[in-house]
Amino acid sequence: MSRRLVIALALALSALASAADAQRPTRAALRRTVDSLVAHALAEGPVAGMSVAVVRGRDTIVMKGYGLADVENDVAATAQSVYRIGSITKQFTAAAVMQLVEQNKVSLDDSIGKHLPHLAARWHGATIRQLLNHTSGIPSYTGAGPRWTNRMREDLAHDSLLAIVAGDTLDFAPGSQWRYNNSGYYLLGMLIERVTGRSYADDVRERFAKPLGLTSTLYCETQPIIKRRAQGYQVGPDKKLVNAAPLSMRQPFSAGALCSTVGDLVAWQRALAAGRVVKPGSYSAMTTAEGAAVGSRYGFGLASDTLAGRTSVEHGGGINGFNSMLTFFPSDTLSIAVLGNTNGPWVNRVADNIARAALRVPLTAPLLRIPGMIEGESLLETASVTAGELRVQDMGGFEPDSGRWSGGTQLWWVLSRPGARLTLDLRAPTAGTYELVGYFTRAQDYGDVRLDINGRALSPIVRGYSPTVEPTGPVSFGRVPLRVGSNTLTVEIVGKDARSQGYSDGYLVGIDGFVIRRAQ
Repeated sequence: MSRRLVIALALALSALASAADAQRPTRAALRRTVDSLVAHALAEGPVAGMSVAVVRGRDTIVMKGYGLADVENDVAATAQSVYRIGSITKQFTAAAVMQLVEQNKVSLDDSIGKHLPHLAARWHGATIRQLLNHTSGIPSYTGAGPRWTNRMREDLAHDSLLAIVAGDTLDFAPGSQWRYNNSGYYLLGMLIERVTGRSYADDVRERFAKPLGLTSTLYCETQPIIKRRAQGYQVGPDKKLVNAAPLSMRQPFSAGALCSTVGDLVAWQRALAAGRVVKPGSYSAMTTAEGAAVGSRYGFGLASDTLAGRTSVEHGGGINGFNSMLTFFPSDTLSIAVLGNTNGPWVNRVADNIARAALRVPLTAPLLRIPGMIEGESLLETASVTAGELRVQDMGGFEPDSGRWSGGTQLWWVLSRPGARLTLDLRAPTAGTYELVGYFTRAQDYGDVRLDINGRALSPIVRGYSPTVEPTGPVSFGRVPLRVGSNTLTVEIVGKDARSQGYSDGYLVGIDGFVIRRAQ
């Protein structure tokens, strides 16, 4: 190559870099935006506290805490606050498995029964690859309804926890479908323990935390003293913070039991992408969906997405009292970590809007609030199902193209079937006759439901099908007598539209919330 051509190429690349820099917000402007986004979330949630890291290349733009890590003791959140990270744990588990693959200690196509022969016989055929990308078909223990939720506080041994679903049939033939699955990652932790001869907690410490200098990344047991540990909260029915429901941290295990800080997570993500944790081929496998997982864009412990034409690698987490999001845009060397100690949609929305601000994409609209709404997610703690699993789903990804949801979230009933029933506790301030109005979601994989209140059948049937994801708007069930305090609202899946298809075999249900108002 001639010297003149080299100079021309260098000038062209410099011009491109300058153009890209010109399109980015200034560091000061981005900091102000982050401060504003978090302040709004803390006030609107309410949210106790958040910690945020935004790093572009070698430039740390934001690394700070907001609000309170401990409300009762008035302890401020900082960049060093230690949060439960929930399912971000899965990428640590996946990376440990990929190291074992690189060392020829396991193969991705080994059956899990080869290494854990004591498991239920019907699980033996699922491969390590299928456990990693959620295509194993093994039932998720977190989807077992009261069989699991009634025992969430117990320190269960591996066999005792898995016994909750060991007698269930497979959700589908291994490799034929995709379904997010905590049992699969729990089994991968057991695999790591079996192959290495040490506990999962010890393995994370020796394999990752010590070599990478992740001084605040560890298994988040309840009893040990963890310096700068944040406490977890949820929003009660009166829109005030309450302590999160207790959960034995033995149960999330390798699917969601780690703690970390925003600084540690960015350092981890950079090391992983740079080839300092697993080889490039292994990282490519972790970030590339295959087979039945392609539609979900899920690799091994990591998912991919796009924003304004830029690919991101990401994973979030949600566990009692905490939400988390870790996102990386490789083309911009942009890392965003957001950790919060209050359950709800705010961590995801803050992380998404930080990315939008950094990439100069319009921010999402402020949350819609329907006056008097009893938000669906606020009913989760006392809810129960006879089949399937209840989650809180952030609807931000569907707004504003398909409409708006009150509070930006919905109560999401997944993995269900016809005849299954969801029971909710709907509370009235006084006894009397009320108009009951429900707000639901329609989509191409949603089922039809019928409601009753205190044993009294209601109409109409709520039809779940729509070719797009959209809120139903208000659905009136007319005048109903309610008792003071607790009233039992039952939602039963009665069928689905012939066109309904997709995740959960078309038997999803989305509940935005309910409004009760005194009948005139």
